[in-house]
Amino acid sequence: MNHHTHVNPSSHADEIDLVDLFSTIWLRKWIVVLLTAAGIFISAMYAWLSPQVWKSYAYINQPRVSEIFDYLELRRTLARADGNHVVDRGALASSLFNEFVRQFTSENRKRQFLEGHPYINERANIDSERARALAVEAAAQNLVIEAPEEGVISPHYTVSFSAPTAEQARETLQDYLLDTNRRAIEIFDAEFKDALTASISTRKTEREMIERELVTKRRNWIDELTAALDTARAAGITNYMEGRAIDGSVIVELSERQRLFMLGETFLAAELKTAQESPIIFPVRYYEIADQLAMLEPMLDYQAPEVMAFRYLLEPTLPLTRESPRRTLLVALGAILGLMLGILTALISGTVASSRAQRIAQLKAGEEAALRSIVA
Repeated sequence: MNHHTHVNPSSHADEIDLVDLFSTIWLRKWIVVLLTAAGIFISAMYAWLSPQVWKSYAYINQPRVSEIFDYLELRRTLARADGNHVVDRGALASSLFNEFVRQFTSENRKRQFLEGHPYINERANIDSERARALAVEAAAQNLVIEAPEEGVISPHYTVSFSAPTAEQARETLQDYLLDTNRRAIEIFDAEFKDALTASISTRKTEREMIERELVTKRRNWIDELTAALDTARAAGITNYMEGRAIDGSVIVELSERQRLFMLGETFLAAELKTAQESPIIFPVRYYEIADQLAMLEPMLDYQAPEVMAFRYLLEPTLPLTRESPRRTLLVALGAILGLMLGILTALISGTVASSRAQRIAQLKAGEEAALRSIVA
């Protein structure tokens, strides 16, 4: 009984192909080595010659009430003068910070800041207006603020700036934060001064109206007394003159201005002198206004307090590692790509050589067959 061992042709073919594959690569290993070295060299040159990017970070949040105390006191003074003694401290801190965020994200603000900043002025490759504008545009894109992530324990805004050196990244970010803070305080303070000026103007107008009304009434009263005194003198009325009697009492009809002369010359002269010489008696509201203006007017000359519209959770960092280029990673990728290209080239070269050898062998076999047929 004969036993035949069945051999899978395809498995055997695969083993032969794998051996041939490594053999082909090994015979042309100089191609693999050369292209791998070329990949390492090119990637290394790119990694060392490409511009470096360093990124500085800072974490910020809205300020605490204690950090804006001086500004809070100004608001409280205005509130007391307005009769509103309550100032929402949290809302004030939030409003200041929101104005800071608006200014930080303003594209116009970024460009205005960068156009006069040493970061742009010190760039040696800027030799034209177009190049300068492009540099400003690129730098503006590198000033970034990111909103807090959801679900974090300590939410904060992340601000960053990327530059060719670590020092430039940190200094430019720090300068922009402080400049933005100054601008936010200026805008917020301008709104406060507008409210303060309007409050003072309203009170001055009210005070002037009270004064005008009382002065006008005094002037009219003096004119009426003068006319009545002239009438009394012309009529020869020196003392009170009876208007009408009720239950034995003498009543002079003073409610009728045309009958004032009945008071007599003596009384009218005394009343006129008092009206001309005595000070005007103002109502209580007039003195309330005076007290409020005494509080508010000195505030017009105040200087905006040096407060921060934001609070650092992390001050601008000095980067210790580059954002790009990642030289080690680039060289490794270059080596891998060079190796893959070398293997592919070796296989293609081996396939081409094998095909050529097969064609030559077929030609030789054909020629030998032709010779044998001729000889036969």
